[in-house]
Amino acid sequence: MRSSSYAGAPRFHSRRENGQARGDPSPYEAIRLSNAQFGNAVYVEYTKTGKREYYNIDKAPFERNNTYNRLSPSQRKQLHRILIGLERCHNAASCWSAAEPQG
Repeated sequence: MRSSSYAGAPRFHSRRENGQARGDPSPYEAIRLSNAQFGNAVYVEYTKTGKREYYNIDKAPFERNNTYNRLSPSQRKQLHRILIGLERCHNAASCWSAAEPQG
């Protein structure tokens, strides 16, 4: 099982301020997964809006088909748990442990 921080380009969303488009990125946390349960995937949580995204990279390599809503509640919980665990880990052993899907 491999999980790591997503090293891709930041996601930019056009926002408006005083009628003008802004290009600053929405803050987010993401993990890149490759395992039997989730396959080859990217999971994203936007920290300000709470929006979630899940992309099966084998089926949507350009991350254009967000399938988060198709995940079961237990899968959603597990992905969130992995992301938080990786955010909080401090050494190799705790990070490997956090990256392993539980339950």
